[in-house]
Amino acid sequence: MPSVNEQAEFFKQRGNENFSRGDLGGAIEWYTKAINIDPEQHVYWQNRALCHLKRKEWAQVVHDSRKALNFEEESVKAHYFLGLGLVESGESSEGLRKLLKAKSLASAQQSKMEKEIEHGILRANKTIWLQEAVSKESQRQELQGVLRQGLDRLAGDGGRMDMELRVEQMEHMFFEDRRERQDREVPDYLCCKITMELMRDPVITPSGVTYERQAIVSHLKQNGKFDPVSRKPCTEDQLVPNLSVKEAVDSFLEKHPWAYEEDSWTQEPIWAKKTNKI
Repeated sequence: MPSVNEQAEFFKQRGNENFSRGDLGGAIEWYTKAINIDPEQHVYWQNRALCHLKRKEWAQVVHDSRKALNFEEESVKAHYFLGLGLVESGESSEGLRKLLKAKSLASAQQSKMEKEIEHGILRANKTIWLQEAVSKESQRQELQGVLRQGLDRLAGDGGRMDMELRVEQMEHMFFEDRRERQDREVPDYLCCKITMELMRDPVITPSGVTYERQAIVSHLKQNGKFDPVSRKPCTEDQLVPNLSVKEAVDSFLEKHPWAYEEDSWTQEPIWAKKTNKI
């Protein structure tokens, strides 16, 4: 007769098989059976959290990830899943803290998930920025309405023309402020010469031109082994990370979260894949 641990592992394996086939509901049922037998095994909670993550069931993601961390506080995946769940649940600040913790652990453990977590942090920063932008715009509109009402009340028959001028000045001020906030551009030197988008993994060719790594690698494979700008010979093994531009990009994104965009070169996150070994 199998031991309790062996039975729980059997249920986990069945859950993994269902997960690999894309049967998330079935996987959740098997992981739940494993949890019922051995609730202190963090992997079971972590795996079930991933299933809920793929189904975008954020409350369950948060619950299961917290349970996993109760039994293994150094779990990179549990911190990462919890951070994503919190951000999607509207608790962006706490979610960002969990993502930063996941990145710190991933770096210390040399986890392959580190780059994926970095993108999660950037998404969280942008979400927070968007939430703050919406709040600020609402406050601006409310203030504009209050100021206009105040000016109208102050305007007497004799000062009507002066008040209309002041209202016009006020509205111009709000218009300029809104246009300034909408006029956002990424510096050219931070953009890839192929994709024309902000680089995340910049590399430099022997000709001294910097590109997004996956963009230039794709060009070399599809179009030939040459630099698309200088037209000089170039091979993949000659590409060198441009650390100064990478540092500049990171600094720019830290100051301007709105600039982060997920593009075709962004690696598909672990939780978005149709199947995954867990």
